[in-house]
Amino acid sequence: MKMIFNTLSNIKIINTKETLNTYNIDRCKICNGKFGILKRAYNTKLKKYFAIKIIKKTYNIEDDDKIINEINIMKNIDHPNIIHFQNNFEDKLNYYIVMELFPGKDLLEVLLEEEKNTFEEKKTLQIMKIIINAVAYLHYKKIVHRDIKLENIMYKEINNNMIIKLIDFGLSKQIDDDNEKMEDFVGTGCYIPPEIVNRKMYNKSIDIYSSGIVFYLILHGSLPFIGKDNNETYYNICYTDLKFHKNINENIKELIVDMTNKQYFLRPTLLQIIDRIENLL
Repeated sequence: MKMIFNTLSNIKIINTKETLNTYNIDRCKICNGKFGILKRAYNTKLKKYFAIKIIKKTYNIEDDDKIINEINIMKNIDHPNIIHFQNNFEDKLNYYIVMELFPGKDLLEVLLEEEKNTFEEKKTLQIMKIIINAVAYLHYKKIVHRDIKLENIMYKEINNNMIIKLIDFGLSKQIDDDNEKMEDFVGTGCYIPPEIVNRKMYNKSIDIYSSGIVFYLILHGSLPFIGKDNNETYYNICYTDLKFHKNINENIKELIVDMTNKQYFLRPTLLQIIDRIENLL
């Protein structure tokens, strides 16, 4: 189903004074993001805590468009493994995006607390199945995340049940067609696929590539392709192969290699990846 997005003029902006009075915003921030800071806020009417992303206005049309894009994308997402959008408003200084407050940590923090900075294979496969299902939902909605990485995956275990949420849609893009090509340089470090490094046109399969890098990281506890500087890292992304620990299951290795194929059109589909993960579990 094709999603129809609002323009700047018809985004519903709630009465700012009333909304700010509704939320008691903590002074301490939860974290810094690329485009704003995240704080905890208590809704006095609902008697519930939320996370609120505060983005300083620059009065630049391009910056405004990015924020509007993020809000519109989040408004159209409803999935148990993707952070839930609650509200948005603005004042003279800032834009505010209110979303559910997730009680866990990002996957990078979680892995750093593990003895070897890794999870065992079965747990990794379970995590990846959840992540890939969330990405498949986004692609069904014709949304490309474009910044899938450990820091954008929230994780918590409750009574041996994993709760996972994909977050941060600041670089995401709504597409009109499954084969639509994009050209802007986006992503983070080793998660960026070769087609972006080489400044070529790319499609939604960049989410499959970066998910493959997440897969690799959870099993190995270290970044692939890392160089002394960005130039060396980008060279490694384009011209070197992933190096695996000897004890990694061969079928898992093969799946990760396929997901991170340097030729984007040779990467498996998300449904194929889910099938292969289920066969490995």
